[in-house]
Amino acid sequence: ITRKLQGLPVLPSRVPSVNWNIYRQLGEISTQLSALGNNINQMAKVLNTANQQDQPLPSTLNNVEDLTEAVALIEQLKPTLKQIRLELSGVEVNDSNH
Repeated sequence: ITRKLQGLPVLPSRVPSVNWNIYRQLGEISTQLSALGNNINQMAKVLNTANQQDQPLPSTLNNVEDLTEAVALIEQLKPTLKQIRLELSGVEVNDSNH
């Protein structure tokens, strides 16, 4: 707008190209992280409620499988997130590196 008001040529805006593969991967990761966050919030609520009411932990939380699964999912997502970060920064990614 400033350039137009000053009578200067208006430069076309540069729209970066979209890497649809990365876009799809980020969408999938976002969905998984959202579900993981919901599960962690539910566990935290149960733990906080039991703590505030001086009650024992529910038997369903005595099993650490839920947390183990959450940690496993995070570990599973790490290489993909690293690959996406490198691709977005313009670093050439070689399939043998990850």
